[in-house]
Amino acid sequence: MSQNPPPAPPTVAYEYIGAPVPRKNNGMAIASLVCGLIMCVPLLTQLLAILFGWIGIRRARDPQSGSKGIAIAGLLLGIVGIVGWAAFGGAMLILVSASAPGRAVARQFLQDLSSGNASAAKMACVPDLSQSDITATSQKLQAWGPLADVTFTGVNMEANAGSNTKLHLDGRARFANGTHTCEIDLVKLGGTYQVKGYNLEP
Repeated sequence: MSQNPPPAPPTVAYEYIGAPVPRKNNGMAIASLVCGLIMCVPLLTQLLAILFGWIGIRRARDPQSGSKGIAIAGLLLGIVGIVGWAAFGGAMLILVSASAPGRAVARQFLQDLSSGNASAAKMACVPDLSQSDITATSQKLQAWGPLADVTFTGVNMEANAGSNTKLHLDGRARFANGTHTCEIDLVKLGGTYQVKGYNLEP
């Protein structure tokens, strides 16, 4: 009586898996995100964020690269930054343009005070300001010498519906004998700005 040989053990197929291929660093995506987050340089960093983001998205098509999400985030931040800076610049241009007549009145007011023409300075003011106070200010400014230049560094405009436009100016007035800080408040009456108050620091 013959016996059948025992069945052979099942064979197991082994597949050799090599070491994982390292992913490539998508530097453009990272640079785009960094430039998008840095908004201290108007337009420049935002344009770089958009450029690097676009390049980073194209490089992310390579399966070994990735970082597509970072590139998209940097690109979007660049676009948002450009829109924000454009809106800010437009608002500043509107403010500078709208305040130009008031700044001209304030500059001429200081010019009249420094030249001793207190009567002309009074004509640029609201009726509430007394001639004696303006004359006293004019005498003080004459000691500072002729007015050379005025630079207004701060402009605040308040235009409410149904009321007169108010304008507050902060700046520095340069006279022959030195530079002094100044604050001038104006109000628009009948389409013309008039000086409502002023302060000149020695």
